[in-house]
Amino acid sequence: MRGPANEPTGASAAAASSSVMVADASGANLDAARLFELGFAGGLVIDRDTRAVIEAVLNSMPEQPSADDLQRLERTLREGLPREDAERALKLFGSYRDYTADVRRQMEPLGVPRNLQEMNAFFDQMEAIKQRHFDAATAQALFGPADMHARVSMEAMFVDQDPSLTLEQKKQRLDELRAKLPPDQRSLIPEPSQPAS
Repeated sequence: MRGPANEPTGASAAAASSSVMVADASGANLDAARLFELGFAGGLVIDRDTRAVIEAVLNSMPEQPSADDLQRLERTLREGLPREDAERALKLFGSYRDYTADVRRQMEPLGVPRNLQEMNAFFDQMEAIKQRHFDAATAQALFGPADMHARVSMEAMFVDQDPSLTLEQKKQRLDELRAKLPPDQRSLIPEPSQPAS
């Protein structure tokens, strides 16, 4: 609940009502355009942090944004970013909203894959959805590291649970999967568990 000291006044109230604001970890409200990173030579930086910014901004808006909500977002980005960067950010928001809608509609009903074959089909379908909404470089920048970690982790679980593999085969396969991850994430793939006796 806001007390009198926290009530927006004058220009700050007008700015808050016309801009999309996102609360940071300390509870301070930040203009959505200020969350985007621009490169040293200009240009919107697109990486996994950009995905976090998009999700934070979308989470600060209603689940089904009204035309007014979307106009407010557009105005916030156009006023806070250089013209070309604002255009690119707006396109990213539209693509990301469409992407998440497709994921909810197509992927959530499938549930969690139960075996390696279902896992491969799941990630192939996720890749197809991304390709519909993003070019290859943007998809890699937004999702690449997280997707690789998710895929390798899930495959490691199926390898560890496979009763047809010997302990040595499991160890070899898990070592191969670990090698696909950055060094700081390799310890997240555990050693194979001993078969139940």
